[in-house]
Amino acid sequence: MALHKYAELIPKGLRTQRSFLLFESGIRSEQTKSTYTIYLEHFRDFAKAKDYDTLVNLDEQTRKTLIEDFFLSLKRKHRYTTLDTILSSITKFYAMNDIIVNTKKIRTFFPSKEKTLGDKAYTNEDVKLMLDQTKILKHKALIHVLASSGMRAGAVHELKLMHLNNMPHNCKSVLVYADSIEEYTTFISPEASEALEYYFEQRRKKGEKLTPDSWLFVTDSNKQFDYAWVSALMCRFAQKLLSRKHTVNGVNYDKKGAHAMRKRFNTILKLRPGCNLSLSERLLGHSQTIQLDNAYFKPTDEQLFDEYLKVLPDLMIDEKYRLRDEIEQKQNKIDELQSSKERILLLESQLTQIQEHIKNLKS
Repeated sequence: MALHKYAELIPKGLRTQRSFLLFESGIRSEQTKSTYTIYLEHFRDFAKAKDYDTLVNLDEQTRKTLIEDFFLSLKRKHRYTTLDTILSSITKFYAMNDIIVNTKKIRTFFPSKEKTLGDKAYTNEDVKLMLDQTKILKHKALIHVLASSGMRAGAVHELKLMHLNNMPHNCKSVLVYADSIEEYTTFISPEASEALEYYFEQRRKKGEKLTPDSWLFVTDSNKQFDYAWVSALMCRFAQKLLSRKHTVNGVNYDKKGAHAMRKRFNTILKLRPGCNLSLSERLLGHSQTIQLDNAYFKPTDEQLFDEYLKVLPDLMIDEKYRLRDEIEQKQNKIDELQSSKERILLLESQLTQIQEHIKNLKS
């Protein structure tokens, strides 16, 4: 069942119980809330508890035994990382109800950690194939935005037109997670900007009045998309990629549907000779990778954009945009050289005048 359908798992009477409301109130992310709620409901079902308050009111020994038995039953069904997420959902529920779970003991039941699955990045050819799969302007714009910005799929549904600003070279800045502690700025390429404009024009022709408060992407009824829409759509496009292979477990893929796009962005940034790691991490919305950067490193949008421009040619998919950018960069160098030449001529003229003036003074 899709994560955004999690509420359908919870009987209406249970959603208003204080123990469950406390649990929900302690989770900011909608995606995390969905995932945790599904796992918590599985735990309630395993316990054969009639409601969530029953899970809270169990005596201490019964509760400990129940949690241990639950994870022992899951040990052979899930990988370490999945079990860790399930444990987090249960510990969050109990912590919000003032009950501590012995997580150290529970983790001893987990299988050994395994190699991360789905850790490969998309190539430019992969992205091009995705674009070729659809004629829907909304989908093309979305693929371009993800490919050129590196933002997480879960951040897209929160974006509004007010979060975009024009930048030089036909790029745009994007304010991601606006007004939250995770807020950061990244950018999109000229081809992404153009794809968005085509999509916006289509919406205007259908009668939608676009304002700064309009959602960047909307449903057919001009409503905000669910956060899970982007991931689901990207997984659908990824199914047709020949370069995408099953991992050794036969279930997962070596390239994750949406996250492989972010890995592509990260890889392109970090492979550039002379890469500024701190700026690159900021463009990805990472704040804790480099110690103390979050507190002391405050680059301007212009400094971030300068770093982004250095990898822009490698981020773009269509050859015509690459060539256009290359021509523009060469023209800028020519202009700089011409300007330097003019300054040299001016300095030579001023030097000649000074020399003439000194000569006159001596005579």
